Amino acid sequence: YRRPGTYTLRSTVIMLSPGADKPTTLGHQTFDFVLPTPSKWSRLEFLRPLMSLCMAILHADGTPSTRGAKIIQRFFIENFDIPRSQRSALKALMVAPAEDDCHPYAQAVKRRMPALSPMELLALLVQVARCEGNPSRRAKRQIKEVAIFMGIPENRWPEVETKLELAAKIEDPWEMLGIDRDATRADIKKAYRTKLAGLHPDKVARMDPEIQDLARTRTVELREAYETVLDRG
Repeated sequence: YRRPGTYTLRSTVIMLSPGADKPTTLGHQTFDFVLPTPSKWSRLEFLRPLMSLCMAILHADGTPSTRGAKIIQRFFIENFDIPRSQRSALKALMVAPAEDDCHPYAQAVKRRMPALSPMELLALLVQVARCEGNPSRRAKRQIKEVAIFMGIPENRWPEVETKLELAAKIEDPWEMLGIDRDATRADIKKAYRTKLAGLHPDKVARMDPEIQDLARTRTVELREAYETVLDRG
């Protein structure tokens, strides 16, 4: 359209019955709606809600990961053919403040990108959340909220969580932390800090590379055990 104002859309529903020579009109419907002043279409503005969801997950734990930002940037460039002339603008879009409320962004993505299935979107968000190891409890919670906003019933979340490999994989997180199942939150935090202190990079810096890799893996497992226990407490 070229001018702002009130526009009318008229639709007619017809049916062609088997063997009939002419279609049968089933009904008419008229819709009036107001359109604003036209503006030039922008690829980046169109992608802003999806970018906002990615950045919300990236910022879930505070300071964003540089590796995560590169994953997001590469995804947008490769999947949406962002020309070189717009890549600086893409970076500017990535540094916009991340909002905690993902609902409006999820709804906008659902409207603008009907071909993008909820599971494809969630898989992207999980990849961003995993950029530095296992996703945090807060990132998992935000991904779950996005899933619900995208139309996945909450009672299906355990199934979706398993498919996305977000479910905790540690058999007994209490044993890993060395605490009883009725431990208080204070006891849980104390046990976690004590266990983590022995794996600090400074303490394993002069050891063999294999020991350093094991310490990093153990740190990730401890964090998952800690967050699992807090969730179930």
